[in-house]
Amino acid sequence: MTRSPLMRTAANPGYSEDPSTYDNENSQVPIRKTSCGKLLQENQQPMQSFPAESEPCQIKLLIRMSDAETELPLLEGVCIEIFRIPRQDGAPDTGKERLRLALGPDSQHPVQLPKNLQPLSSRHLPRNYNCSMQKGRGRTSRIRRRKLIRGSESRGVNESHKPEFIELKKWLKDRNFEDTNLTPAQFPGTGRGLMTKKSLKAGQMIISLPESCLLTTDTVIRSSLGAYITKWKPSPSPLLALCTFLVSEKHAGHRSVWKPYLDILPKSYTCPVYLKPEVVNLLPEPLKAKAREQRDSVQDFFASSRDFFSSLQPLFEEAIDRVFSYSALLWAWCTINTRAVYLKTRRQACLSSEPDTCALAPYLDLLNHSPNVQVKAAFNEETGCYEIRTASSCRKHAEVFICYGPHDNHRLLLEYGFVSLCNPHACVYVSREILVRYLPSTDKQMNKKISILKDHGFMANLTFGWDGPSWRLLTALKLLCLEAEKFTCWSKVLLGEVISDTNEKTSLNIAQKICYYLIEETTAVLQKVSHMKDEKVSSINQLTLVETLRTEELKILKASAEALSSLQTTVT
Repeated sequence: MTRSPLMRTAANPGYSEDPSTYDNENSQVPIRKTSCGKLLQENQQPMQSFPAESEPCQIKLLIRMSDAETELPLLEGVCIEIFRIPRQDGAPDTGKERLRLALGPDSQHPVQLPKNLQPLSSRHLPRNYNCSMQKGRGRTSRIRRRKLIRGSESRGVNESHKPEFIELKKWLKDRNFEDTNLTPAQFPGTGRGLMTKKSLKAGQMIISLPESCLLTTDTVIRSSLGAYITKWKPSPSPLLALCTFLVSEKHAGHRSVWKPYLDILPKSYTCPVYLKPEVVNLLPEPLKAKAREQRDSVQDFFASSRDFFSSLQPLFEEAIDRVFSYSALLWAWCTINTRAVYLKTRRQACLSSEPDTCALAPYLDLLNHSPNVQVKAAFNEETGCYEIRTASSCRKHAEVFICYGPHDNHRLLLEYGFVSLCNPHACVYVSREILVRYLPSTDKQMNKKISILKDHGFMANLTFGWDGPSWRLLTALKLLCLEAEKFTCWSKVLLGEVISDTNEKTSLNIAQKICYYLIEETTAVLQKVSHMKDEKVSSINQLTLVETLRTEELKILKASAEALSSLQTTVT
């Protein structure tokens, strides 16, 4: 937006006229005054000045940087000339000469001024003339603006005015919950979350949600579904009961008392079970295998529940297969899997013996995850509320985070559908195929070595981290690299003992080869994702998720490669 190049200045401080009463259209109340004489001395630039007058002059500042006119703080310009502005109405000057101070970046960049400006005589500017800056244009204001710009990078956009959140707040108020600390907002990087209205101190309550707001299996049993669940054999699982309730209430639409909460739930998710097959194929091998297991699990869950769904037909006018479709159940399953809090409830006799520990917590489930925060979360039996307290302070208007646990990015993506940037728990998993990729094929003891690793749990959770290869990975490689004559020492390897310098060097060399291989593979996948984003626009969100995961893993692998180089230098 183009601003007026004119900035308000004050008259002589001794002059009785209030500068805020000027009729000039540029008049504003000044907040800081600077001596013109001092200003010109500081700038150390050649200048033209005007003779002292018996009456004060009104000074206006015109600041031009390059070819554009803009309002800038006074001391950011360089004074080069002072000009008289002839009166436009032809009336004679009365001693109050109207002047304009022209500023530019330096003497090599001439300032373009209107033709009617006339240079004044070369005399020094009286020190009793003061210039005043427009409000909000001083050094203090600039510092505040810089802080504001830096803070705006993580600052959220308040969304409490949106109709869905207004309805949710009313709905929660009817259930005896009013929040004075938090407000819904959209944040760069994390999306929708909760923003503080005021600063929070360590140990302070973040949120206290009454039990009446929680959606549990007790809520389901008290609904119209309760009678059908009670008489169904074998008894449905707590998870099936919750999923059935969500699908039923969503189908009810405006007739559902839970509509305000359902309206703010995501329409779809980004868990691997929701991803397209071509996107799943871009995931790292260990995660890809778990994603396929997750998809098979949900499909089996749906298939085994269809008879129970059919028993609910009397509750619906529409065909039950259209109400309880696979996509509807998948949405409900992901809602519970990604948003439920842990809440141990009394066992419902009509449900199976599987753990009943999930509860949906409206509004509270808007809190996003950060691995760098600590909170205390639990149901308070005395107050009858699910409470969360922060273990660290949080500044005003910042996003409030909770921690879902010390999860790596594979776990976060699998269970919650997102990747955490700079996650200290993030790592890159090494599969069995890659583990033995650079081992000698002539080793006749290889199968026996792998069998020993399996029996002692050393074939899982082999990883590269921010600080290099994990102890488990190095230990597995040391055992696999044992010379034939040292094979009997395998138990000492598992206990962390050094067998020989040769074994140490060989295991580090293979670890480095595996690391470089994974770097090349990850780089190739990132290039493929980049091409697919141009070709498959409909999958761009899913592809971006994979891109984020792979980019984080590339950073980890490069850090591990550097750590391995340092380790090899030490061993050598």
